[in-house]
Amino acid sequence: MFDQINSIEFDVIDECNLKCSYCYLQSGTGTKNSVQNRMTNKVFDDFFDQYITSITKKNSFLNVSFWGGEPLLNFKIIKHIVKRVNVYKKKKFGQVDFLIVTNGTLISKKIAEFCKEHNVKFQITIDGDKKCHDQQRMDKNGKGTYDIILQNIKLLQKIEADYYVRTTLTDKSPPPSGIIETLKENSIKSDLFSIVSPTTTYNYKNLSYADSERHAKEIFDSYLHDFAKNNDFFYSNIDTNVKQFFSASPRTSCGVSKHKIAIKSDGTIYPCHRFVKSPKYCIGNVWDGIDGTYNDLYHLVVEKNENCKSCEYRYFCGGTCFYELSKTDDKNYIQKDVCVFKKSLLNMTFKFITRLYLYDKAGYKKLISKHSGGAMGKTKIQEINNPDINRFNQNNIPLKSEDAECVDLGEDGVIYLKNKFEKKYIANTTTMAIWDLIDGKRTGKEIANQIAQACQVNNQEIEEDIYKQLSALKDLGLLEIRGKS
Repeated sequence: MFDQINSIEFDVIDECNLKCSYCYLQSGTGTKNSVQNRMTNKVFDDFFDQYITSITKKNSFLNVSFWGGEPLLNFKIIKHIVKRVNVYKKKKFGQVDFLIVTNGTLISKKIAEFCKEHNVKFQITIDGDKKCHDQQRMDKNGKGTYDIILQNIKLLQKIEADYYVRTTLTDKSPPPSGIIETLKENSIKSDLFSIVSPTTTYNYKNLSYADSERHAKEIFDSYLHDFAKNNDFFYSNIDTNVKQFFSASPRTSCGVSKHKIAIKSDGTIYPCHRFVKSPKYCIGNVWDGIDGTYNDLYHLVVEKNENCKSCEYRYFCGGTCFYELSKTDDKNYIQKDVCVFKKSLLNMTFKFITRLYLYDKAGYKKLISKHSGGAMGKTKIQEINNPDINRFNQNNIPLKSEDAECVDLGEDGVIYLKNKFEKKYIANTTTMAIWDLIDGKRTGKEIANQIAQACQVNNQEIEEDIYKQLSALKDLGLLEIRGKS
């Protein structure tokens, strides 16, 4: 029934103590202190008794997160879930990660100590400096929450409980470089930046955001500075991009996954936590399991959305959030500010990786160590290993393989097969020039002639290198070869 699920989002309460200006759920305007909107032990136990029975593979991974509303308003159920899951940790799971997505205002010493003891991490939102944060994230009386959140973070730091910070960028936000410096001044060592995405007119009427590219560059420039200085501030956006570059699987839209579900406080099940107030997207309940709607919903957004299909970063980005797509009649909808932000960061990250790989091996090793502790997924960067030039006739016509994809980074690039995503080839300037000229019509000799003319050199000086690279691309499965007709 639930045997494929390894990521579970528990919507433990439909209530919040804040009234943030851009909340997509508007949880702060809901019913106060209602028993009906809180998950009970029984709802969880009814689900977990079936779930644990269906999990047969030992040493599997389980990701458990707690959402709301403000989940700490129902900390009782969080304790219950954590304790029950941990009983089965050694029997059923090789690793369990717990995360509480909280506004950070209700963290007490007792809560912090429990979470440290049971390895529960906090995600806490701080939206920039005090002025910006207090304008957007206030309590129901209109009072800002910046000071109380910083006070609670200092408590977590003292106890050494695990947490990280998330910052939502809007038109009111200060430059990210200033936000990062403010966080550092408060001994906060990580941040995850996101662009506010207007899914409803009411929630976002005053929050247009159009400077995504500049702010992405600020974040990356700060990262480059800290990378060069060996500073330990953790840039979650960059880390995600690096790991996706080395991932063995294309990224899907994070809202719909074959391995993730969200369970609402009343026991109904949804594709992700963002759908819990959209009954038409209910995919089952904890008593009867997941229905056929689940499989019907799942797909790669990037293969359905025409705007995503034309983007070279689509398998690294995953495309538009499925929840946001569901809120519009436009099947090709993209939130441009979010798209520009993600694409800009991906472009800068990939350029950095390829330049290090091609021209700075020590820096490349440092990058791998910084982002993975020495191991980076299952991806293997493909190398040219002295291909036999005699196997490529100069009159052969190279064709790009049907599954071949290319991310053009200007001078360099990344070429890979989408059906063998774990294998990637980092292409230098010459290889990218060759790749651009492969059109299914030109012979190898004609490609060499054009590159020779562009470089203003004699054909004989570069032909051998061109044919070697064409042979190598063929060996890697990126090219097919046919004789000239």
